Amino acid sequence: MKPDGSKIFDMDIRSLKIFVKAHVYMLIYYFFINAFPVYDEKSRDKPNLYNTDPEEAAGMDFNLKISDSLICFVNHLEG
Repeated sequence: MKPDGSKIFDMDIRSLKIFVKAHVYMLIYYFFINAFPVYDEKSRDKPNLYNTDPEEAAGMDFNLKISDSLICFVNHLEG
C-alpha cells in the first residue's frame, strides 16, 4: 500500500487454458464497479481512508499479465 492509501496488485499467470462465459465476466465487472458499500460519515466501522467522494478515494491498480495461455470465450448459455 502506498502512503496515500492506494494499492497496486500485480499478478502473473502462465500456461493456462481459460474458458470465459461473457455473462459471468459482466457480472464480475458490475460487482466491482457498482457494489462497493456505502458507509455513514459518522460510522465508527468505516474502513481506513474511506472517502464518500469516489473521485477523491484512494486508487487501486490491478495489473494482470497472462502469457503463454489460451483464452476461449463461450458465447452460449447452458441449461
